[in-house]
Amino acid sequence: MSGTLAINIMLLVPAFRAMDNALAESSHTLGGSRFTTLRRVIAPSLLPTIGLVTLLGLVRGVDAFEAVLVVGAREQIDVLGTSSQTLSATSRATATPPHSRRPWWSR
Repeated sequence: MSGTLAINIMLLVPAFRAMDNALAESSHTLGGSRFTTLRRVIAPSLLPTIGLVTLLGLVRGVDAFEAVLVVGAREQIDVLGTSSQTLSATSRATATPPHSRRPWWSR
């Protein structure tokens, strides 16, 4: 996962530089606070880039987990990725159905 932050910053910096400062200045001139300017001017203009960086981070995270899961499950190697999935699968299989549970106050 090394370099992920650097790649995210390299994607975000050009978006910040390409943003027109006149829009933020006009918001201040018209009486908008810093938070209002951030929420109504800056964030909408950066939303596509922030969405792309978020999606890239999710894909990298799934990619890192997928390799461990495929290799570990095929060879029956019990690593953290496969054991956590096995644990969640067994807990779902052995869980009591919701309709058969007693309410918390009658335990």
